[in-house]
Amino acid sequence: MQIVITDTSVILNLFATGVIEEILEQLEHDFMLCPAVRGEALFIRNAHSNEREKIELQPLIDDALMLEADLDSQIEEELFITYSIEMGPGSDGEAMCFTLAQTRGFVAAVDDKRARRRALKVDGAQSVELVDSVELLRQWQLIASVDEERMKGIIRLIEVRARFKPPKSHSLSGWWDNPAM
Repeated sequence: MQIVITDTSVILNLFATGVIEEILEQLEHDFMLCPAVRGEALFIRNAHSNEREKIELQPLIDDALMLEADLDSQIEEELFITYSIEMGPGSDGEAMCFTLAQTRGFVAAVDDKRARRRALKVDGAQSVELVDSVELLRQWQLIASVDEERMKGIIRLIEVRARFKPPKSHSLSGWWDNPAM
């Protein structure tokens, strides 16, 4: 079973579905959360009022649907600083995800194309396996046999509550617009 370390955008998108517990239970991965992401993943939009809605990560941790991982060595701390400098201000979540993925062999779940591109400039980052929200949702649809209508509703929730839509250049953008099995 692969360990997937999730960035903030992935957490927010999965929360926006309203069925994050179901998704995390059914995907064949162990999901990890780092302190930087926990501090960033605070709110999504309410689907009806558009008001900010606080998200609660602790129940996922309590139910062992997400585990926590932190930097625990000088090497990881130095690599985190290298990623942070390369990625720029406001990128602590991505930097910590890439650090832990590189040093521990985790898969990094990151949506931000710019962060992914900048991370590849760090020595050793080319070995990090990457996934994003769209790929995880497509995997879940196939594993759980989620029908097209339900998937369309879930995608719509992500677009409204997390304000996310993959770019047209994404390899699964056609599926996002028409999520047929």
